[in-house]
Amino acid sequence: MPEEDGSRGGEATAHQNLAGDVLGRLVQAGVIHGGVHVHSEPTAPSAPTLFPAPVAPFVNRDAELHRVGRTGERARHERRTGIAVLHGLSGLGKTALALHFGHTAHASPDVDRLYASLARRADGTRPSTSDILAGFLRHYRVPPDAVPALLEERAALFRSITAQRRVIVFIDDADSAAQVRDLIPNSPGGVVIVTTRRQLRSLDLDPGADFVPVRPLSDAASAELIARMARRDHPDPTLWAPDPAALRRIVDHCAGVPVALRIVGSYLYLNPAVPLTEVADRLADARGRLDEFSPLTDSEDAAAVRTPRGICDLVYDELPPLEARLYRLGGLVPGPTLSNGVAAALLGLPSDSPEAAHALRVLADHHLIEQVGDGRRYRYSELTRRDARARAELADPVPEREAAMVRMVLWYTAAAASADDTALGRPLRLRERLPVPGLPRSPAVVFRGKPDALEWLRAERNNLHAVIELAAGIGQHAAVVRLCGSAWALYDSDKLYVDAQAAYTTAVESAELLGHHGAEALMRDHLARVHTDLGAGALRAARNTAAPDGGGRSGHAADAAYHRELAEREFRAAAEQFALAREAAARSDSPLDLAVVLDGEHRLHRERGHFAAAAGNLRKVIELHRAAGNDRGVALNSYQLGRVHLLAGEPVLAREMLEAALAVDADAKLHARARVVLARVLAELGEDTAALGAVESALTVFGESGQSVRFAEALEVRADLALRAGDRTAWRAALTAAERLYADVHHPGADRVRARLGSSGD
Repeated sequence: MPEEDGSRGGEATAHQNLAGDVLGRLVQAGVIHGGVHVHSEPTAPSAPTLFPAPVAPFVNRDAELHRVGRTGERARHERRTGIAVLHGLSGLGKTALALHFGHTAHASPDVDRLYASLARRADGTRPSTSDILAGFLRHYRVPPDAVPALLEERAALFRSITAQRRVIVFIDDADSAAQVRDLIPNSPGGVVIVTTRRQLRSLDLDPGADFVPVRPLSDAASAELIARMARRDHPDPTLWAPDPAALRRIVDHCAGVPVALRIVGSYLYLNPAVPLTEVADRLADARGRLDEFSPLTDSEDAAAVRTPRGICDLVYDELPPLEARLYRLGGLVPGPTLSNGVAAALLGLPSDSPEAAHALRVLADHHLIEQVGDGRRYRYSELTRRDARARAELADPVPEREAAMVRMVLWYTAAAASADDTALGRPLRLRERLPVPGLPRSPAVVFRGKPDALEWLRAERNNLHAVIELAAGIGQHAAVVRLCGSAWALYDSDKLYVDAQAAYTTAVESAELLGHHGAEALMRDHLARVHTDLGAGALRAARNTAAPDGGGRSGHAADAAYHRELAEREFRAAAEQFALAREAAARSDSPLDLAVVLDGEHRLHRERGHFAAAAGNLRKVIELHRAAGNDRGVALNSYQLGRVHLLAGEPVLAREMLEAALAVDADAKLHARARVVLARVLAELGEDTAALGAVESALTVFGESGQSVRFAEALEVRADLALRAGDRTAWRAALTAAERLYADVHHPGADRVRARLGSSGD
């Protein structure tokens, strides 16, 4: 469970956020007369590339590519962001078209390629625009504590970062224009490509939005795709198609749907001796058809696409029993992708089973599923997912389907726990107190360190959301709580507030159903922290919009009164959850549950300016940790209490608590943070020499550990001491170095420091 701000992913390290531009010792800080020397030049972040791999082979979309290309050309000529909306029925290749354009039309390495999937999840929800923006900002190296809480501020920061960059944003499977607007960058010459089953005509309000219909492939293009998939792409088609009539029949059955054509093409490749006439006859004899794809209500092309079930029969009938069973059960998975571990769980095999991995590759070879991302995950098309689910309902009894889903939930519970252990460096406190029967001993997922564990959690984010909802629905409430506890490492680090609210609301309900007071206390604590962060973000927005100059980065936000009301609403929700969490913790079997809740509540008090209440909470937390023999907990919360006393204008009490924190044998980074706050306190008490010694010691630790934001914060304290000593040269040097470090990671501290430098009058 969370213990303090920096331990939950708030640290911005040089290796994570400066992408190798700043390594090791960031800045050399000599004696106060020596100034500060930054050893690295500030550089723009390297171009992020988030696009999935292109779909190959790709055929005959020249007309559509030309129209999207014209959108990009006009955008470059007019120095604005162009928008191309690819609309059409499901399964017609809109995603393949967008990826082909994104990978080939703007091949320059300095083009940013951002990708966001808005596909509907199993519970009917879609990924939130706010959480997607948080991911974009992370890829631009914005540290977690600099990611705004509110959607409009995230969108404003995204537009600011992309104002001098060429960006292609691919928004896949959008359902409304509102989902798209906040994801549009301010990129001169950039392009936003949107795929949708609707036309989203309200985007006409945005200058330059072009609407490109995507229709079924022509008969000639369909034949070409089958040929290239079958590796029979000879210039003379008569050499590989001795029966053109059979080929025409196959093309007719596939109805111009690329997924269907790929399945047939892969079948022909894997079965080169099978005549085309036999394939055509099998398709003609198909027992039925898949459900009709939902037609677009506002489409200019009113014809719905129908694809014979026989196309899937063609390949499914060739599958060995294990692969056929995996195909059916995999279609029931609620998330968008599945991995080797999930496949093994569905089949009831060990997590590291080579048979499961081989079965996935076989399904991919037959184009029933496709590899995505780094190649370790697979996904169904809509056509094959519908087919797989229909087959599972016919072939697999209900108890077996339910057992497969339970095994998958248990695998995710174990894998997420392993990621949580690696990311946070300690086991979840509920691990022993809330056992989950049947949990695999090893999920066979190995993490090389915290970044690797967080990347796994990010890649599995939508799967985790779906599995949490599924687990709650099938009564696996202990797994729900454990999954949500493990997911906090991701939700807090990446500021995924929308997903976090949904997850912890579900987790609270599961904990109540279990009657587990400790679990309820900790899940309510997490939910309350989300509300606290949202309230704090709204309060900062209110202060910005109320500023005399009209408000900095939140100039597009609503007025200050609205944000103050929003902040108070979130703070009230947090207070309600903390009160209920305290009640549950009082009935818990672990006193440290109460320590966690009181720590979280102290932050709420601190954000609201209730410093006496915050200090009271922390004093209780310190005593609880002392009674439990947890020295680091004592040091950590003594440091937090020192910060609160400083905010309350009580430097003597602040010094006492900070020195108490330093007296405990804790890690060097925690001591360095305490010394920065202590330096501020000592300066207030007039002990400048001692203050300088404290901040210099902290600078050494932050520099060696590559903590760029912490280093910049310490430089601001150093600048204050230089100014008090009358050394304006050292003052300006320290602030200039701090501003560069902040600016490299788009931290709001850069604006604060620039304002100080600009008002100096030098």
